[in-house]
Amino acid sequence: MQYLKIGIDIGSTTAKLSIMDQDDNLKFTLYRRHYAETVKTLLGMLQDSAVHWGDLPAAVQVTGSAGMGIAEAYQLPFIQEVVATAAYIRNFYPQVKTVLDIGGEDAKLIVF
Repeated sequence: MQYLKIGIDIGSTTAKLSIMDQDDNLKFTLYRRHYAETVKTLLGMLQDSAVHWGDLPAAVQVTGSAGMGIAEAYQLPFIQEVVATAAYIRNFYPQVKTVLDIGGEDAKLIVF
């Protein structure tokens, strides 16, 4: 059965949505400023992505500083953003030794 993996990152100023197929191939991305309207922005992004992908089942994970509240409100799985970044880098770029992530409200340094 075909399914999608949807990653949602809602930070202090922007929202990002990524869709991968079940083989971890990136198929679709969106990036938008949310202007403190996180739920409205996310719903719009999900509607825009549905036009491209239809009604397939999906596994969803949420991250980001504003993502935790959305994950709790809608009972979606949440993963802390440093943990998510480290897992992605280890899986797709194992040669990387250092990551510097500068966001809207903080910066993170990950050393492997």
